[in-house]
Amino acid sequence: MGSRHEDPPPAAAAPTATTFVHGLHVVLKNLAIYPPAHPRVATAAAAFVTTLHDRSVNAGRIVLQAKGEQVLVDGEPADDACRLPERLRDASLRGVAFAPDCTQDDVLTFASALNRSRARTGTTFASIWTQANPRIEPLPLVFAGVHSATDSPQEWTYEDAGSRVATDAASARRRDLPGLQGVVVRLADSETIQGHLRSIELNACDPESTEEREIDLLTAIATLLPADVSKDPDEIASAVTQILVRVESSLAELVRKNARVKGAELLRVALDIARKYFHTDTPSHLPKAELPSGRPEDARIVADLPLLQQEVAELPDGRTVCLPRAEDLAEDSHTVARRMCGIVLHSLANSPNPAIVAAAVPRLQKTVPRVLCELLDRYLGARDAGSALPTAGSVRILETLLEAGHMDLIRKQRYIDAGFLGRGFPDTLAIAAKVLAGDATGRTTLRDGLATLGPVLEMGGAVAAARTGVLYQPNVTSALVRIGGDIANLLLQQAVTSASPGERQALFECARTLSLPAAEVAALRSVDHVDLLPRDYLPMLFAAATRNDFSGPLRAASGALLRRAVQTGAERRTHDEMLLAIQTLALVPGQQTENLLQELCARGRFTRLGPKSRAVRRCARSTLATILGKAPA
Repeated sequence: MGSRHEDPPPAAAAPTATTFVHGLHVVLKNLAIYPPAHPRVATAAAAFVTTLHDRSVNAGRIVLQAKGEQVLVDGEPADDACRLPERLRDASLRGVAFAPDCTQDDVLTFASALNRSRARTGTTFASIWTQANPRIEPLPLVFAGVHSATDSPQEWTYEDAGSRVATDAASARRRDLPGLQGVVVRLADSETIQGHLRSIELNACDPESTEEREIDLLTAIATLLPADVSKDPDEIASAVTQILVRVESSLAELVRKNARVKGAELLRVALDIARKYFHTDTPSHLPKAELPSGRPEDARIVADLPLLQQEVAELPDGRTVCLPRAEDLAEDSHTVARRMCGIVLHSLANSPNPAIVAAAVPRLQKTVPRVLCELLDRYLGARDAGSALPTAGSVRILETLLEAGHMDLIRKQRYIDAGFLGRGFPDTLAIAAKVLAGDATGRTTLRDGLATLGPVLEMGGAVAAARTGVLYQPNVTSALVRIGGDIANLLLQQAVTSASPGERQALFECARTLSLPAAEVAALRSVDHVDLLPRDYLPMLFAAATRNDFSGPLRAASGALLRRAVQTGAERRTHDEMLLAIQTLALVPGQQTENLLQELCARGRFTRLGPKSRAVRRCARSTLATILGKAPA
């Protein structure tokens, strides 16, 4: 018996052009709805990269191009264009080439730039895509040609040297044309007019037949010019420019409704605006086929069969529609609570609008921690810089959670750790100080996070933090004092050095609330304004607080402040305040203090016999006895 021959299994077919286009469409759609770190965006990007790798043959790059209303992938037309031609034209692109080693981050960067670029609003793709990427090559789209009856229909092509020479020669011939036609031709060569026409073309569809493209828009508008205007080229240019601006605005409204405007509709809209502008009738020689008859309000109706079919296809099937149960829509329903919480978190992550924050607080107050944790892990759970939510969005969510009373939840889930502080410093310092400075474990985490930033702070990070103003917030200042260490001292010293007069006063007010030795507390309370302190007192105070060593120069400076308060107290203080100031001298013993107390004991002994003077001498003797360790006489 012979051995049975087995054929090898057939190789897996490469993904089709339709699959490739649909994959890119899903990435664009999800990135327009969710933040880049959202699981749906990451999943869509990963699936598209897999499709790209499977389709790449012999490590060759894949070229996606828009041709009319079709999309070609390496020359193979896709069954569904997924509106990619409109997206590409709006970004002034005719396509894009993907290298086989294209990564997920490359795809997301390109998709984000394509979503954000809007040629009609002035946000061009080139202004967003500023650095070349060796793995993705956008193919620019350049409009060549002018709107004139003597030219062939316009095309979207690459502009090379030969085409530029031919265009320049044609323009030179057209400038010699006489009469109104010559004026219109010169208008067609104007960069301003060309810019408006290019924008109008972006709003129009790109049919394959040339019948719709052979519309001499400038000549059609010029035939409506009144006689007194048509004699002045400058007035013609001004009038045509204003008409084109209005055409742009009108077409933009239609495009926002997903409508496609063809050539006949384009001309009809333009002439309708021109008639209103010049208050005249349409000339009889205009082709009737290009101007459908109807009422004036019919101009707002768009005859777009694909758009109508798309809207009908999106309608729900009435046979499968069922109303939800009442309990499913109750406020305490898990499904409703989870969806509402997701909407709130997504809004906070992507919008700094204070109204959104104000509306989110009561909603988050009612949300149970179980539902919150399930969704917060997706927004705040990422620990690496590549997948983490942007710093502004994370801080906004955390601050709103604090305002809603979820401090314990944030600490328990450890959404704020050393990595979070390092990724967004200095913007993350304030929220980290609020959450972590309340207990020993949190202060250790805060100290570790700042320690990782040591080299950065020494090379200018501390100066940058001071410029943002975060170091002058009371909770940040007190947190740095409580954690102590060299890094905290570096930040506090930079804060004092860079402070404006108002910021120095803020540091002074914060220092008066710190937990300090009695001598420093009394010294700070002996003055009402920071300018009454010695210039170096606050730097010495913060340095001593971070080292927990208040002896030496700081204590001497505190003693000088307390003695000065007693010496000037007769003119500035009440009797009770004067007695309290004398008693606080016991906190700063020393020869200078003893000399001052002895002087107070003898002052006015035989000349000032009133009760207040005797009370001052008695308080001074008692304080001196306390310092010397003797019983008061």
